[in-house]
Amino acid sequence: MITHRQLTNDDIEQMTVMITNRPDVFMGYSDEQFKNNIISALPNVINDPLHFNLGLFSDGYLLGFGLMKEMPSQPAWVWGYWLANRDSYKKIMGADMSKILSRVDNDLFDEMEQTRKLFKFYASHPNVSPNTTDLKSITSADRLRDFAKKYQASRGVNFRSANYKFFNDCVIPANTMPKYAYQQAIIADRTWPIDTLIRVAIKSV
Repeated sequence: MITHRQLTNDDIEQMTVMITNRPDVFMGYSDEQFKNNIISALPNVINDPLHFNLGLFSDGYLLGFGLMKEMPSQPAWVWGYWLANRDSYKKIMGADMSKILSRVDNDLFDEMEQTRKLFKFYASHPNVSPNTTDLKSITSADRLRDFAKKYQASRGVNFRSANYKFFNDCVIPANTMPKYAYQQAIIADRTWPIDTLIRVAIKSV
């Protein structure tokens, strides 16, 4: 049975193994130093009250996890990091995907909208599409949101993440830093060797 819950210090070991074993770490790009930075930061991420971190589990085995963070500079949050083992997708797809994602979606947006009163969030992607509302990219988090929208349309499952409209915030050329501090934080305070698009999602209904 696949379940989900907030991550704790007891999950750090499994998270570390998952990060270490994945060939890519961000937007399809591989960087061993960035992997090490994420791993070293996990204790702070798990215990930081600004973070809301969710994991998917099957009989105690971590299938995937997402790290979300409330922004200290404005009333918004960041869809920061999502990672899953390649084999985990087979287990998730073999279960009732709509129910699993709906439960995760509800817990995430209950936390952000009801508890924290946040109705805007940011996410970063490769700059691969000129369409400001197109969420297709090579990132796992992006594919999950796109999947949620398709399920909502085809099966009548209510995914609250589909109630947001997406707009461009900025395009960051490869190997450059954006102008503003909040944009720098969204891309992990470093440059990337690919053009990056930061998108902002605002609740519309």
